Amino acid sequence: MMVYLLDLLGVAVFAVSGALAAGRTGLDLLGVVVIAAITAVGGGTLRDLLLNRHPIFWIADPVYLFVICGAALLTVLYARLKPPPGHTLLLADALGLALFALSGAQIAEAAGLSPIIVVLMGTMTGVAGGVLRDVLSAEIPLILRRDIYATAAIAGVTMYLMLQALGLRRPWAFGAGMTRTHDNILHWRSPGSLTFQTMADFLLGLDGVTNGSGVSNIFSSSWTVGPAFDRNGRLIDGFAYVQDNYKFSSRLNFNLGLRYERMGQYNDILGVNTNFDIDQADPNPPAAGTYAGWVVPSNFAAGFKSSKELPPGVIKTDTVFGVRGDGQNLWAPRLGFAWQVLPNSSRIVMRGGYGFYYTRTVGQIIYNSLGSGPYKLTGSRTGNVNASATWSNPFVQPIPPGNI
Repeated sequence: MMVYLLDLLGVAVFAVSGALAAGRTGLDLLGVVVIAAITAVGGGTLRDLLLNRHPIFWIADPVYLFVICGAALLTVLYARLKPPPGHTLLLADALGLALFALSGAQIAEAAGLSPIIVVLMGTMTGVAGGVLRDVLSAEIPLILRRDIYATAAIAGVTMYLMLQALGLRRPWAFGAGMTRTHDNILHWRSPGSLTFQTMADFLLGLDGVTNGSGVSNIFSSSWTVGPAFDRNGRLIDGFAYVQDNYKFSSRLNFNLGLRYERMGQYNDILGVNTNFDIDQADPNPPAAGTYAGWVVPSNFAAGFKSSKELPPGVIKTDTVFGVRGDGQNLWAPRLGFAWQVLPNSSRIVMRGGYGFYYTRTVGQIIYNSLGSGPYKLTGSRTGNVNASATWSNPFVQPIPPGNI
């Protein structure tokens, strides 16, 4: 029963990934369903042919075809109503790979094959459908672009066999999820602010020449620039995991799992989240100023001054993040145990674990976006740049504009 459920879930997930890939190539509905079906059953079909299992699993049980068609049509409908984020394909691939690798290994194991063949069958079941999908979509197969892709399947099946050899009882656990952050900031305004490093600086409020230090007692002056541009920030994180729980005895349990984390990057659907690449900056800028070094996302000004050309020096990235977007796909193995210390009492239990865990770098991402040109909402002068500031004139003119 477990193998059947894993197969059905794996078929559904791979059908979703196939439909997403086909949709990107502009195929019609029939083409999408065909690619989804090949992705979903390709690995299992090749496995059954090599193992001489007849009839092929999806021919023997038409439920698989209904699941494929349903998953593909729902994916198309959802994509029409709300285009999914770019990493959805990778998330579906990761979950499908885990499910199919395990089901393929269990089928090969039930056939009495040697461990090396079980590993090969499990890996092939997990990756073959994706390879066929990419080839038919005129893409370089994902297995050739990401080293961890097939390696994860091989490692997972190998570990499964090692623990299986111990003859342990084990329930499976698996799941997936997604967190979507939707943050619309409308007509945002912030009051101006002054920063002092000491109470004496606050009382004096002199410019850098008068106090003799070269730096104003008003260390930093911040303000809101206009007009009040809106922000429509989006952030999507996802995960998929599979976990095997082994019961060594009535007092000792051992857990082994593999988790895929999608640590999404912040982006703005208005295309106004920007960055600055110091390597592209002009070391000798002209007196009139320059935009050299400014980086904008691929959807820059989408629906917002969209007809405006980029000024000289501004660089447009090929992502909506305003950065390269590296490091979003992460793998996290997990190990754990629970041991009942006293033979006849459950009052004392020792638990332990080890794993890779990821967290987002805290750096006020959205606030930094508000203060980054060319569509910034806040501005500031700090340190030597603010040397002319005084209590009588804390915001030295001219105030730089907030937009191109």
